[in-house]
Formats: sequence, structure tokens, C-alpha cells
Amino acid sequence: MFNKNEVLSIDSVSHRVLYSDTDSTALYPISGNKQSKITYKVVDTKELERQLRCGAVRVVEDPYEQLRNMSISESKAVEENFCLISSIVSNNEVLYSRKALTVALNEASNGSRSMLRKLYRLIARWFQRGQCKAALIPDYRAVGHSPRTFSANPGRKTGIDKPLFDKSLKTLMTATIKDYVLTQNGVSLRKAYSFLIARYSDKY
Repeated sequence: MFNKNEVLSIDSVSHRVLYSDTDSTALYPISGNKQSKITYKVVDTKELERQLRCGAVRVVEDPYEQLRNMSISESKAVEENFCLISSIVSNNEVLYSRKALTVALNEASNGSRSMLRKLYRLIARWFQRGQCKAALIPDYRAVGHSPRTFSANPGRKTGIDKPLFDKSLKTLMTATIKDYVLTQNGVSLRKAYSFLIARYSDKY
């Protein structure tokens, strides 16, 4: 099984785990998903675990991780937004049933198309940004978009043969274990390996 809110890279697209049990896992595409639509797919958990083991699926860092640690106690806008959808997002039998969700949204909008669009947008944002109150911060555009730097010629061969296990790889492995395994809620080594692969890919 996978952890709720874990982020997986599948065919270079990041997906958030909405829920996972021994039989099925619901995945929500984080990027490129219009906030006026709520679309997610349910896949076989065992098959997804097999793809993770063979490297076709990778566990990656959550671009919205910092939202779950953000204080929003005095945010009136967030509380108002959460109040609109709280009865829906707190009920898994409604939230993860396409038919029940449609009925609940129509009832909550009370026939107003503008309100219906807003509810769709809020729940899409709830899925996209980590299923927490801070995900409902209005127009929170900057999160997960930190600047990146690249070498002038990425991937250029130097002609120098390096050992498979060198100091730089050891440093990456040590940092990954420290950041993801040796913590209070540390992940397994199997999942930490996916983080290592992601860091290696980003660096080289």
C-alpha cells in the first residue's frame, strides 16, 4: 500500500495518492489538471507496487509539502472555503464516489452555476495541494515553483571514467537516508531508494 498524499511520478507526470488499500489506489495528477474538473484514476495497488519495484514508478518530493505545516489559524478566506466543502471532503463515501460527489456538489451549489464552479475548483485544489486546510489558500500560485539552476552542458561526457560508487553518490545516499529514513515518520528503504533515484536524476 501507499501513504495518503504520497507523490508518485508516472510517465514523468506527478500524481498524488488520494487513498490506498490492499486492492486499489486513487491517483490525482498534480500538474496539468484543470481546477474546474475533478478527475482521478483508480489503479490496482499490487500492480502499482510492481511498477515501483521495477522503476517505472518513482516516489518524488511533494511540491506542496510546506502547506501541511503552514499556520492558517487566522485566515478567514481559508475557513470560509473549508466551510463550503467540509461536509464533502470529510466523508470518504461521498468524496471518492463520482456519483455521490456530483449529487453533493449539486445540492451544495443550490442551483448556482458560479457556486458549482467554485466548489469544483476548491475540491480540485484540495486534491492537488495535499488534502489539508492550507490547500484552500486563495490563489496560492508560488508554492512548488522555486527557481532551478542547470549546468551549461548537462549530460556532457568528460571522457573520464568514474567508479560506479564514488564520493558524490555516497553523499547523495547519506543525505537521502538522513532526510527520509532517519526521521520521526521515516519511510522504508524501498521508498527512500525512489527519492535517491530522483535526486540523482536531478543532479546528473
